[in-house]
Formats: sequence, structure tokens, C-alpha cells
Amino acid sequence: MRRVNALSAMMLLGTVVGSAGAQSYSKTNVITYHDDLSKWVLGQVRTSVNQDTGRTESQVDYDPATAKPQRIHAFGQLQQTIHYNSDGTVRAVVDGRGNTVSLSGWKRGIPGNIQYADGSTQSAGVDDNGWIRWITDGRGNTTRYDYDAMGRMSLVDYPDGDTVDWASTTTQFAQVGGAEYGIPAGHWRQTVSTGNARKVTYYDALWRPLLVREYDAGNEAGTQRASVTAYDTEGRVTFQSYPVAGVGTVQDAGTGVRTTYDALGRVVQVSQDSEIGALVSTTEYLPGRRVRTTNARGIPTVVTYTGADAAKLDWPVRIELAEGAVLDIPRDVFGKPTSITRRASNGSVTSTRRYVYDAAQRLCKTIEPETGATVFDYDAASNPVGSAQGLDLSDAGNCNQDIAAASGRRVVRSYDARNRLASLQFPDGNGNQRWSYWPDGLVKQVTTLNAGVETHNSYAYNRRGLLIGEVQSPTDGEALAMGYAYDALGNLFAHRYPSGNVVAYAPNALGQAGQAGSYAAGVVYYPNGAIRQFTYGNGIVHSMVQNARQLPDESQDTLGATRILSDGYDYDAVGNVMAITDGATGRNQRGNRNLGYDALDRLVSASSPMFGSASYSYDALDNLTRVTILGRDHHYCYDNAWRLTNVKVNGCGGSTVVGLAYDAQGNLRAKNGQPFTFDFGNRLRAAAGSESYRYDADGRRTQTDSSFGRITSMYDHAGVLRYQASEREDKRTDYITLGGSLVAKAAVPMRRSPAAKDFVGWSPVASAVRYVVEESVDGVTWTTVYEGNAANWTSAARPATSYAYRVLACGATGSCTPVSDVSHVQRPQGDIVPLLYQLLLG
Repeated sequence: MRRVNALSAMMLLGTVVGSAGAQSYSKTNVITYHDDLSKWVLGQVRTSVNQDTGRTESQVDYDPATAKPQRIHAFGQLQQTIHYNSDGTVRAVVDGRGNTVSLSGWKRGIPGNIQYADGSTQSAGVDDNGWIRWITDGRGNTTRYDYDAMGRMSLVDYPDGDTVDWASTTTQFAQVGGAEYGIPAGHWRQTVSTGNARKVTYYDALWRPLLVREYDAGNEAGTQRASVTAYDTEGRVTFQSYPVAGVGTVQDAGTGVRTTYDALGRVVQVSQDSEIGALVSTTEYLPGRRVRTTNARGIPTVVTYTGADAAKLDWPVRIELAEGAVLDIPRDVFGKPTSITRRASNGSVTSTRRYVYDAAQRLCKTIEPETGATVFDYDAASNPVGSAQGLDLSDAGNCNQDIAAASGRRVVRSYDARNRLASLQFPDGNGNQRWSYWPDGLVKQVTTLNAGVETHNSYAYNRRGLLIGEVQSPTDGEALAMGYAYDALGNLFAHRYPSGNVVAYAPNALGQAGQAGSYAAGVVYYPNGAIRQFTYGNGIVHSMVQNARQLPDESQDTLGATRILSDGYDYDAVGNVMAITDGATGRNQRGNRNLGYDALDRLVSASSPMFGSASYSYDALDNLTRVTILGRDHHYCYDNAWRLTNVKVNGCGGSTVVGLAYDAQGNLRAKNGQPFTFDFGNRLRAAAGSESYRYDADGRRTQTDSSFGRITSMYDHAGVLRYQASEREDKRTDYITLGGSLVAKAAVPMRRSPAAKDFVGWSPVASAVRYVVEESVDGVTWTTVYEGNAANWTSAARPATSYAYRVLACGATGSCTPVSDVSHVQRPQGDIVPLLYQLLLG
């Protein structure tokens, strides 16, 4: 229920009352206004004060001369300060830290120039219609635009001077005089073209998209995908078809998802076409702001809501799940959760996570059973600058930021003038990072410290901002480079692996790969984008058949008449795999598998000729509690903090099979007596007596060291493993993917290079206060390896590789210019020739 009472022209009182089960919620706010009668400016909100807590939720200070908003606060925290030109346009916006973004050259309500707090700029050209004609980014790359007579964008012309002559994107609207696909004459059609790529949208009389077709104009029949949308009289979507290869008419669109609404416009039924019939889920709106949703398996979930608007269901406070599980989410007067409790409805098990907020209503502490308290603190722009995990601070009424700062566990972050992460510092230094950015905001380099050794991850981009190179280079190891090439449409055309192996993808105009080098060819796709078929480099043909829901129905790998793999899949009404039927030939067959699930879609049974039958049990918290398989009956036992401590036989009072212990942050400390060491960033650093590990900028493992040799790995920016060099197996391996799946491992013997050092020197520049040395292994991506005032630099000993170098001399103002007379010599590690002699030789 919502009540708004007019107290005066300057003040309104709003009251919101709601209830949810045993919990009731009310909120009363007093709103004051800034009315400037002399300027005929009325109704601008000045403050909104919550009467329940006395806190000022929002406050705006207005310029007395212009009545324009000048300072904006939230819960007493200054968010931004706005400065204006004499004509009323915004001149500058200053954040809570004092960082200023300046705007100038306004035309038709659009700024022609934006200067960010770090000095980088962005500019735009605006014509007399108020249409943006061009935008130049921080790196000086210009994208141009054109429009039709109605002001609709008709052309996007990508930056010139790139390694690729980019195809422009054109958009055309046309009114069609005849009927198409069952749409009457007079409808409008939009065609978006980039090279041979086409996206054609057909609209009804209300300009709602009825049909969307996409295809490669060079192979329309083999690439077309289409989808149909239908609406009711209120404009709500009532039908959305599955993607199909072609459509006769929009009235005969085939299968898809149908949605039904009640008189208030709320969804009451969703019906999905499938191979096992219509899959129907229903939604019922019950008294007390309760909503019951019953899925296609017939399993209900009841959610109770509260919120400021009775017509909206935004804030769940209780969720009643199947299998007797309940989730309670009490909230404060501002709607923020103060705790989340997962429990059994009979009270047999319960686990609560609590949340604490500071005066500015920012999350300042979480209290969790497994990891204790984690405390956060912020700077004036609300960037999280500190966090400390694994603390014994259970007071839900206190942030305890002072205690966290003195705990020796605090992780510190700093930010640049654009509020981007600039550095990350851990108490033991392991995992420390430095971040730098290109002027357009893209990440340029991240340097990560691993046990005192720096690993650089550097990135290069083309003029469209597409990644063209990334390099991973530890200061004591080989630099690994991954390269990217694109076609004129911006589709990924090829990868260059660290080994030098080039894998071309031959994409169609829709960006779908037609091959993966020589490792996979003849790739064909379904309209929903899934791969239908391809041929491996060894001649094996992979094919996949989809069911009516467009889920995999059968997956086969065949060589002639031999079915190396042939699995058929059956699903239940919500998409859980119920059975896998093995149709492989002869010794390739492993037998049929059957799977069962409980009402929460957790796996509870599995049977297979390979291992017999297995069963799995869970508690209301989703903890695995018991597994029986092949005569083994294992019980999974937890401590009071819900950490798995033992796997036992004969119940949790029986003998231990596996024993586990944890550190203060919830990381595994020991397993059956084997110690493990995690850092403050929760990354595994060592398995005692076995291995030690290093990581890249994104926390992906790049190096594993043991007495058996080193394994070096490189993951690309998307997190895909691309390359490994294993001394243990004496081989280097490229990992080749297609459609997101691994299709080949290309392995060659290790290339062993003698350890060497690189010596770089240059003549001092009189005006320089510091120098920057950049290194490249691919000629595209440059890594900053040194910043300092010395006029020379020497690398650590590492495998000899061909490196290029360039040096920048930077003055007191921060501006940098290239140094021309740079000398570079690479000498074996054991060479004791003095550095000066090295430079003279260069």
C-alpha cells in the first residue's frame, strides 16, 4: 500500500507499508522541494529524508543564481559536483574524489569535446539537425555516421588507416508495396548490411518486429536463420519462434514459446514446444504479495515479495523451494538484504549469511559461516579501496573497518583519475598488480607479482578496438604472444599461436567459422548457431542432430561405417539429461546411462554398465551428504561452519576416508595430511613437497613447477587455454578450438633455448626525469618492462628469444617522446663481459 499526503507546496510525505509472512515493512520519507518562484522553476526535489532512520537518502544543492543542480549527495556522500557555462550547458562534472570531466563545444545538446580527468579526450561532430556525424576516440580513431531524411542512422563508416579496409555498415528502411511472408502490403522493412552480412527486419503497422532474417548473401540458402514474434493487442509478446532456416509466412512460424497474460498484464502461463509435447509452466499471484510458479515438471516455488510499489515485485523476502528448502531474506527500510538464511522447513539445518552497511549504505561487511567476516571500505567516489577476509568479527551492527585495517589481512586497491583499477596490493605481496590503459579506456597492461617475479600481460588493439595481440611475459621466462586477425566485417579470421602456428577460420559473413585450420573443416551450422557437422583433420566426421527444443538429440563421430562415438540424449521437461543411449560400434561402446534428479534438479541417481548404480543425497543447503557406488557408502560430514571436513563410512560417526582442513579464508589447508598454501587472493600457491604455481592478470595458472619439470600455460583474454609447454612431457601443445569446444591438440617437441639476458642502452635526454622501456616479441604488442631514471636496462635471465625494444623519455609534465639512439644486445647468461662492453658492441 502506498500513501502520499500533501503537507504543503514545499513538502510531501510518502508512506509505504508492506508485509511478508511474519515480517512487516514500512517506510516513511519526507520530501522537500527547491522552488524558485522568480525563475518559474518549481518541483525540483531538494531532499528525501527517511523518517524511520533519520537518514537523508538524497540531497541536491541548487545554484541560487540559476536554480540548476550543483551538488548531488546520497546518504550524506557527495556523488558529483556540476559546473555550467553561461548558456546553461554543463562545463564540468567532478566526482567525489575531485576528478573532473570537462565538456565543451556543445551543439544541439551534445558536447563536441570531452576531456577526462587523466587528460584523454573524445570528440564528436554534430550537424545542425543534432545528428552525430563522427566520433573520435581517445586514440584518435574516427568513426563516421550518416542518416536518412528521417534522421535514422543509415551508415556506419569505421576508422580508416587500419590493417584492414573495414566494410561499412548500411541501414535502409523501405515501405514494401506487396505482401511478404504473410505480412500485408504497406509494411516497413529494415535491411542492415555489412559486406555480405544481412539482417532484414519486417515490421507490422505499429513498427513491432514480426520477422527477423539473417544470412550471408554469398550463401543465403546455407546460412539463413529466421525468427518470428507475435504480439497481443497490448503489445506484449505472445509467441517467440525458435530460430529456423526459413519461414513461409509469419502465421505459420512453427514451434517456439507461447506466453499468456492475465487482465493486469502479468505472465500466467508459458508453453514451450518440445519433442515430448507442450511444456507448460504457470504463475499464480496469491494474496500477501506471494507468487507461486510451477515449472514444467509440476514442481512449485513460492516467492514472497515486499517493496515500495505494490504493483512491482522487486524484493523477494522469502522463497519456498521444493524438497523442504526455504530461503529467508529480511531487508532494511531501504530494501537492502540484512541476511540470507537457507534452511530446512523443519529447522533441521540452517545457514545464515549476514550483511552490514556503512552510513552511506554501502556494503561494509559480510559474515559467512565458511569464511568468517569480510570487511570493505571505500574512497570518496565509492570505489572499494580495502577488503579484509577471514576475520572473526561477528557483530552485525558494526563495520569494524579499523580492526580490519590493523588485522594484517587487508587488501588495498587504488584507482586512476577515471576510477579504473590502478593497483592491487596484498599483505604478503603475492598477486600484487599494476594496471595501465590506452587513452580510449581499453586495458593496455597488467603486471602481476608472483613470489617476487613479475608477469606482464599486455594487449594491443586495432582502430576498431578489436584485440589484435596479447603477450604474457614473466621477467624470468619466455614471452608468449597470441595474435588475432580479422576480415573486413570484423569477424575473427585467424589466430597466431605462441608456437607460431596460424589457425585460419574462414568465417562466413555472419562470423561463423568454416574451419579451424587443418584440424577441422566443412563446418555447417543450425539456425540457432549450434554446429551441425564438421570433419576432423584425421577424416573423422562429427555430426549432431537437434531435437524439437533444439537441444542435442544425437552426437556422432564416425569414420566410414564405424561409429567411434554415438550418443543419444533424452531430457525431462526442464532440460535435465535423463538418459544417454550409446550407439557406438563394437569396442567403442560404453553402454547406456540413466540419470535421475530430485525436485531441485540435483542429480540423485546414475546407472551405467561401466560403474553400476550410484545414488546421491543432499541436505536443504545443497550440501552433498551421501554417495553410494560400487559397494562404497560414503558420508560427507560438515563442521558448524558448513565446511566439508570428512568423508566417512558407516555414517559421520564412522571411520574417516578423507580428512580436510581449511584456512581462515575457507581455502583448503590440508587433505589427508597433504598441506596446501593459498595466498590472500585465494589462489593456490603451493602443494607442499609437490608443486608451486604462478598466475596471470586474471588469476589463471600460467606456471607449475615441480621436481619433474615446469609446465607453462597461456590463456587468452577470454579464459581459453591456448598453449602449454611441458618439460615433463618434452612437448609444446597448441589447443585448437571450434565453436567454443576443443577439437585438436597440436603438439611438437620442446624448443630449448639457452638462458640469456637482454641489454638495452641509450643516450641520456637532458629534459627527461624518467625513461620507459617497452619490449615486443610479436612487433604488435608492446610491454612496459622498465620505468626509472637510469639510461640503461638489463633483463633477467630467460630463454633466448628475438625481442624488439623502444624507449620513451618522459619530462616533468608527464609527456613522453621516443628516444632514437637505442642499442640492444642479447648475450648468454654466463657471459661475464661487462655491460658497458655489451652496449659498445651494440
